[in-house]
Amino acid sequence: MKRRDGYGRVFVLLAIVISVWTITSFNSALYASDYPNRPIALVVGSSPGGGFDLQGRLFCKYWPKYLPREVPMIVRNITGGGGIRSANQIWIAPPDGYTIIQLKTGPYILSENLHPSLVKFKMKEWQYICGRYTYNISVLIARAEIAEKIKNYEDLVNYSKKKPLSFATGGVGSSMHTKQLVVSEASEIPMKYVHFPGSMQAFASLLRGEVDFTITAGTTAVKQDLKAMPILLSFNDDKGRFASVAPTAIEFGFPKEVMQKINSNLVFVAPRSFAVPAKTPKNVVKVLRDSFWELVTSKEFNQAVEKVGHFLEPIKAEDFEKDLPSMYSDIEKFAPSLKAHFK
Repeated sequence: MKRRDGYGRVFVLLAIVISVWTITSFNSALYASDYPNRPIALVVGSSPGGGFDLQGRLFCKYWPKYLPREVPMIVRNITGGGGIRSANQIWIAPPDGYTIIQLKTGPYILSENLHPSLVKFKMKEWQYICGRYTYNISVLIARAEIAEKIKNYEDLVNYSKKKPLSFATGGVGSSMHTKQLVVSEASEIPMKYVHFPGSMQAFASLLRGEVDFTITAGTTAVKQDLKAMPILLSFNDDKGRFASVAPTAIEFGFPKEVMQKINSNLVFVAPRSFAVPAKTPKNVVKVLRDSFWELVTSKEFNQAVEKVGHFLEPIKAEDFEKDLPSMYSDIEKFAPSLKAHFK
């Protein structure tokens, strides 16, 4: 009798497990079929007006057309900590597919290494919508009166021997800041950093003559006053996208070994991607991934991106996730050399 009761309990438990699985699967499928049914927020970890923000707004304009239901997508700017604050907030947001985070892969992995007590998210654990939609072509810009004195790499080195080069950044740990640290580390050119809340304030400081240089995204730089703030060179522009306004770093005279260090650093290249919190249902993630890929392969969106001077080089999330361990490894090797700058 006891044996039968034991079997009975097993069968009851099995029936409960099957029922829960069936209900969960049904609800999950139902949820996916109903998704989306309200506005989706796209969170940008920088202030309005910069290149990162403008890219987010461009996606919000066109992405809704490729969703199963066309709902509004709205940019939410959450500034602070070089993007850490925004990523921390979305990490604990409801995993329902209605909040998407825009990420800069290299700098955010670096933040995990440098600020473990401040970082709540894990780059390995986001549910990625895309592995990368673009990467960052960075440029060196200077005040006009400084640019007149610096025509090549040797001039830049000699100028730095008189005093450390003063650079405007978008804040401690921001993409602008970490890029400048990478260049200084690779070239051994001393730099002094002046921090501002965002890239627009950094450009304003350059115009006021408070600093002499900055390194920023080329797509943002070309929208500034190029007479007052000329672009001296582009760093990782292998396709010559800024050839009409500036030479490449190699043409400017940067040694090849220095450029190899710079462009092999994921912090500098800074691939940009989209993700949702870790526990977002897989079928909702699939809806976002499929609609995203339709968007970035559409003629309409590519023309819109090209029109504003940006470019797309998307990678699917599945391919990107395979490379994440090696990305961590590369940045972990580089992180110790930067720690002193964040004390």
